[in-house]
Amino acid sequence: FNTLFLLYVIIVSASLFAFIQAFASVDFDIIASRISERLPVRSLAIFMFAAGSVTMFAWGLPLVAALMRGGTPERMDHYTTMVTFALDLAIITPSTFLCSDLVLKKEPLGYVISLPLLITIILLAPQIVLSTVFQRSAGVHFTTPEMVGPVAGFVILGLIAFRLLIKILRGVKAEEQ
Repeated sequence: FNTLFLLYVIIVSASLFAFIQAFASVDFDIIASRISERLPVRSLAIFMFAAGSVTMFAWGLPLVAALMRGGTPERMDHYTTMVTFALDLAIITPSTFLCSDLVLKKEPLGYVISLPLLITIILLAPQIVLSTVFQRSAGVHFTTPEMVGPVAGFVILGLIAFRLLIKILRGVKAEEQ
């Protein structure tokens, strides 16, 4: 928890309902007609699979380890649930795997799913940096690897996601008049 918690809740809520509304209004025939051969396939599919795998292991391993030793995950502190773990494992990870599969099959839905996932990954980089700064200023102790690893990792993922997003946006055919 930090001073931006309410903002996080608002962003998650707005993103979820925008995502639902966007999918409700999608005409996949139009999307299929706008897909060009310039869209990334392998690189996007590999990135989505890798992002899902990293998320699954980063959040899943501490939970499995805690279950195996009959305790709670580290850094639970006074919290009763691990909301980020739940959301990432229940929604983000399966979405990345589904996206990867659909993109490999060149299904338009794969590219539609990829856009909010890529944007989420792009926005995570500054959020992780700010969270680390706020936690440190609140007295939470991190070792150097605990700080540098996630920050560097998410910055790298964010840059790759940004590059893929640009490739997708450039690869969409212009609407024919």
